[in-house]
Amino acid sequence: QHAAILFSDGLYSGEYQNTRSGQYLMTLLVVDEPIYGSPYSIFIDAAEVLPGSSTAFQTRSEYFDSSLAMPGAGSAREHVLKWVEDTVGMVGGVISQPFDIMIRARDRYGNAANRAGMIFDVSTDPSYDVDWPLNKGQGNLLTSFTPTNAHDSLKLNIKYQDEHIAASPFTVKIRNGLGATSGAHCFALGDGTCV
Repeated sequence: QHAAILFSDGLYSGEYQNTRSGQYLMTLLVVDEPIYGSPYSIFIDAAEVLPGSSTAFQTRSEYFDSSLAMPGAGSAREHVLKWVEDTVGMVGGVISQPFDIMIRARDRYGNAANRAGMIFDVSTDPSYDVDWPLNKGQGNLLTSFTPTNAHDSLKLNIKYQDEHIAASPFTVKIRNGLGATSGAHCFALGDGTCV
């Protein structure tokens, strides 16, 4: 609750700070009575992307189709999204299998930063062609590369405006494809996994 300050000729100005993005109702009162049209429905967008608050982790692209990113998509999908929220990091990959990466763009308050034109620079050392990050909504961007050689310590750099995101650069192991699998290619769903 904040008081407005007289600006001039019956015009008033006021301000308040909110750290959570979302839909809100704003009520304006004069002598404890709402003014015409009050309450107003307003949307507060996330602040600018902050690299240090943004994270990334290895995933499988099929878990994050556009319908999965929508709220209220069912208990199995909500479980996947909870797993996403709790997980940060890379578990390694396998030769000739896509290495899918989900980038979670966040502002300084932890809000999902879903701005048009967000450009994350993703590169590997040794170098592989990395797909352009695709915006999947709610601050999630999906990218991928396919390693063609085994590596004990492949470096994965993820930057926003030339600044590394949290925990970047990542170091991952790429294994030979013979009989190998990656933990990121395995997933368990069910009531027992939601405890």
